[in-house]
Amino acid sequence: MRMEPDAGFNFQSDAKGKDPDSHSPMLRRFHQRLWSKPLPSGGELRLRTDDPSRYLWASIGSGDVVLKSDSIIQTFSYWQRMKPILSTIDVDDIAAFDDLSYTIGGMLVWPVGPPSINQDRGTSRAIADRIDLTLECVRLHYAREKHPLERALVGNSWFFSLFRDFSGYVEFFLLDDLIDTASRSVRFFLPFTGFAASGVPANLDEYRTFMDRSMRFVEARNARIAAWLEKHPSDLER
Repeated sequence: MRMEPDAGFNFQSDAKGKDPDSHSPMLRRFHQRLWSKPLPSGGELRLRTDDPSRYLWASIGSGDVVLKSDSIIQTFSYWQRMKPILSTIDVDDIAAFDDLSYTIGGMLVWPVGPPSINQDRGTSRAIADRIDLTLECVRLHYAREKHPLERALVGNSWFFSLFRDFSGYVEFFLLDDLIDTASRSVRFFLPFTGFAASGVPANLDEYRTFMDRSMRFVEARNARIAAWLEKHPSDLER
């Protein structure tokens, strides 16, 4: 029997210099292992990897669910506009942030579009590819309120219905460490005043706060995932 995946594994290491979201065998194994389980809406998600044209897929009812991986932790380390800020930070600190973002705590799956949630969250000025702001949009989607990712989330309403409500979605994908337990509100990486402003950190202090909170979230989610794996033995064929 193969050992359980290591929650601290850096998926860049087996992607052969390519994008881990599509080229890391270990990442796909992780996703299949973690998200093949009972759904809050009833039934079970049993993800498969036997179709070369699909990253992960499962039959649900009379249709198929097709998913793809997405890195959800934005470090901004490759953004030209952020270089004046990042150039004042130790390169080892930026490298540690980048490396941590490619562990399982910094990964998620979305349904294959169109419309593409992955693409819309990456191109939205208000979201700037940030998972905290994306999760707020998911919360507002369940509450049937307006948000910047409305086109993509409404277009994939069938997917979100699998988790019944916002709490079901958060708990299924082990995103609890981004939620305030008492209020059930999102814990933002930066102070949030609405979606009118850009999601990009505006200065060095904001970036350091953003980096610290992002890293703490990934570390906490890695620990949560490791605990979940230990508590839930897999019956998937290996």
